[in-house]
Amino acid sequence: MEKTLFKGLRLFSRAFPILGCLIILAACGEEKPIGVGFVGCISGNESLMGVSARKSMEIAVDEFNRDGGVNGRKVLMVVKDNACDPEKVGRLIGEFEEERVRVVVGLMTSNMAGPAIRAASDRKMLLVSPTVSTDAVSDLDDNFLRLIATAGSQARDLSRVIAAEGLERIAVLYDASNLEYSENVYLHFREAFEKSGGKIVYTNLLKEKSAGAYLGIADETIKSGAEACLIVASGIEGASIIQQFRKQGSAVAFYGSSWVKSNDFLKHGGRAIEGARLISNYERRVKSEAYRAFEKEYMDRYYRKPTYGSIYAYDATKVVLSALTAVGGDDPEIIKAWIINKSEFQGLEEAFSVNRFGDAIRAHSLVEVKNGKFVIVDIPRGQEPGEDN
Repeated sequence: MEKTLFKGLRLFSRAFPILGCLIILAACGEEKPIGVGFVGCISGNESLMGVSARKSMEIAVDEFNRDGGVNGRKVLMVVKDNACDPEKVGRLIGEFEEERVRVVVGLMTSNMAGPAIRAASDRKMLLVSPTVSTDAVSDLDDNFLRLIATAGSQARDLSRVIAAEGLERIAVLYDASNLEYSENVYLHFREAFEKSGGKIVYTNLLKEKSAGAYLGIADETIKSGAEACLIVASGIEGASIIQQFRKQGSAVAFYGSSWVKSNDFLKHGGRAIEGARLISNYERRVKSEAYRAFEKEYMDRYYRKPTYGSIYAYDATKVVLSALTAVGGDDPEIIKAWIINKSEFQGLEEAFSVNRFGDAIRAHSLVEVKNGKFVIVDIPRGQEPGEDN
């Protein structure tokens, strides 16, 4: 009889994985776990950030469960792949609701935020993003929290860096596939840079991603007389673009948004990207003990260094898990209230705060590629990194 029961439960769990897991645990006498969702792009050419974030969340959840979970209840991580397609996000939010998952971490790019917020607006659910930075979702009292500084704040920091280096004629290349972020950075950068006396002499919305297209863009940029080029795209695309400039012998200086800063940028850029300067989410020159422990665990498990998406996903997951423990359950409204009321948190790299709308206030760093590595350099004085005028 017992064998028949568990055989049936196993078959059921294959058809209904989350409910199946809960029923099997209940049959074994264990208190059912609390499901916490993860949604991100974990397949396709632009999946690096989503995959690294999922891995970090796995580490945080495993640590949490080893420490006893929520008063003895374990957390079950429920993973869904949006395949980098914003049109899939709404359906996945609905699936989380059907599986009784009420708190979801993820949505790693800004183009996912709008569809997810709309889908979750009439559901009792809380969305917590590690890396959505578009200003379009700032200062809204909704069921969406994000633990990264806004795109506008990094654009202003970039403007200050470039202006301080005496550069006045700039080209801007920004990606069409994540326009909610890339255009946001461009517009805020343009406003700040022109206010400082600079001029945008060339822009290109990157729609066609090929060596031939990038070669043409390089030629047009060079002809515009731009002294420097700001790239707002993924690390892979940023590396490919710069290579086309260097093939033409161009010595134009390169700057990039935080999206450019990834292991892929170093891997695919080679010597062409030496000297490129990128705005980065805050990094300590001397890493904390907590960061070193996390990095070791990440590399032991996955054989590669964590990315900024990994770090922010770990921070976001730890915030959510702390909230689950504090409130003793997964009620989205109570968790949101706890996070906002607590306000101050310690991340792997820095302490940060969350305002009354659930938007994080965090600093930036500036890095330069030197000998194939990212090296932290000073952001010009006059205003603290990440602080808005």
